[in-house]
Amino acid sequence: METENKTTGQVYIIYGPPGAGKTTEVQRRMKEGDLVVDLDYICAALSLGDIHKDHTRILGAAMRVRDFIIDAIGRRTIPFDNAYIITTKNEYEIYKQTGGKMIEINPGLQTVLKQIENDPSSGDDTFRNNRVKAALEYYRKNDKYYKRF
Repeated sequence: METENKTTGQVYIIYGPPGAGKTTEVQRRMKEGDLVVDLDYICAALSLGDIHKDHTRILGAAMRVRDFIIDAIGRRTIPFDNAYIITTKNEYEIYKQTGGKMIEINPGLQTVLKQIENDPSSGDDTFRNNRVKAALEYYRKNDKYYKRF
């Protein structure tokens, strides 16, 4: 049975710091038939593990899988209603490749730090600390108001 390549919807590139609620926002918006590309979940699938673990050893393979899927989305060679690409960076290259709509999820540094601290799925202390460091780095690079915190 051949699958119809139905790509009637929009591509959304959802970006923001770790702990901002990007995946939660996508889960709230998505409907059956939508495609979600999330590096955390790709890593978990490749390792049959938890999404909130250190996947450094398989990150290269996961990035290749992610890039392959994003390329297919950009070329419209796989079926989807809407596609959501979740990332921690404002990735202009993905925008150019897919024609997607960029949406930043940014509740602010203090909220992000609280959400990471209170998230029971944040994994062990090392993983949680790495998420905090990555969030601080995101705001250092991207938020002109960072210095006020």
